[in-house]
Amino acid sequence: MLVLFSVDEVLDFAHAVCFILTLLMVLVQVLLSLLVIILHHYADAATCACATDAVIVRDAPGVWNDQVHVMYPGWCLQYLGVTIEAGDYYWRRIRLGDGDIAYVPSNWVTIESC
Repeated sequence: MLVLFSVDEVLDFAHAVCFILTLLMVLVQVLLSLLVIILHHYADAATCACATDAVIVRDAPGVWNDQVHVMYPGWCLQYLGVTIEAGDYYWRRIRLGDGDIAYVPSNWVTIESC
């Protein structure tokens, strides 16, 4: 049995399909945006530098730079994923509790999940 549809019925169906596909595309874009926001949050806070001994934190890599903080054993601060060689040490870039950027020698910290 052959079923025939009018041109108007076919166009109405096509418009409905296009509308549904457009809604699905918008929904996918919103979900992907939320996923990026969520993953960005976890990526920023996922890694810490944790002191294994009392260690001086400085405003820039190198023992000649100003002391800005002291970390004690077990204290952890956010590690920003950058290590710089200066003098006899490798320095880890960290974020202090007030949001300032500082550096700690890698010999006295371990990198761990926060």
